[in-house]
Formats: sequence, C-alpha cells, structure tokens
Amino acid sequence: KLWPPRRAAEVLEPLMKQTDVLFMTSEDAERLFEISGNAEKAIEAASQRFGAKWTVLTLGGDGAIAGAEGNTQKVPGNSVHEIDRIGAGDAFVGGFLYGYFKDDLDMALRYGLAMSALKMTTPGDLSFATLSQVRALAAGDGQGVKR
Repeated sequence: KLWPPRRAAEVLEPLMKQTDVLFMTSEDAERLFEISGNAEKAIEAASQRFGAKWTVLTLGGDGAIAGAEGNTQKVPGNSVHEIDRIGAGDAFVGGFLYGYFKDDLDMALRYGLAMSALKMTTPGDLSFATLSQVRALAAGDGQGVKR
C-alpha cells in the first residue's frame, strides 16, 4: 500500500518466485498481478505464476484457499465480532505455519483462520489467543466467537 501497484508488482514478483510458501490476499492478487476470478481459478493462476510449493490466498470473510503439490483446499471463514483488524494477517500466517508443521493443508488453513479471527476480537496488533482457543475454533463449524 506504500507503492503504486505496478511498482510493487515489479519488485515483489521476482522475490515471490523464490518462496516455498506464498501468502497473498485475494485483493493484492487482483490489484498487483491481475489474478482474478473465483477462488479456485485464482489459486491455480497464482500457483502457476509464482511456482511456490504452497500458495495461500486469504479471501476476507470468505476464508482462505491454498494450493499445494497439486492439492487445492478451501476453508470458510469464521464469523466474529470484529474489534480491530490490525495484525489479523500476521496472525493468519502464524496459525497457518503452525498447522503446516503439525498437521495437513486443511488444518493449516483452519489454524490460520482461527488465529486471524481471534486476533480481530481484541484491540491492538498482537494476538493473545491461547492454543486451546485456536484449536477449538479451528475444529468448529465456522460459527465463530463473540467477546
């Protein structure tokens, strides 16, 4: 958001092609790289374009989708009473990586979405969610939490 979209894309694309796990919002995929369409088409286009082992697109309130080694998984978002969005993206990445190392693609997305949702229920840019809270929300049905 600090650069014009064209300049950001020019600088970021070569770096993105060197990653093993690539995270991107669906808005940035469209604004910077003209990757659009439904989530399944967007993840396929991003995966092919950047070549990361895992490509992850966050879809706002609609959840997230990931493509990994020919496997695509989409998980719906969690409904929360939003207090502060700051830090939600970082919380998603932290939760996803936890799931990436502990479990499978589905649970990586669920942990990421749970961490992000829980972060949005508190002010400031840090998440104070406990592992048990994250696990409970990740195992749930997407109904979310209210604080």
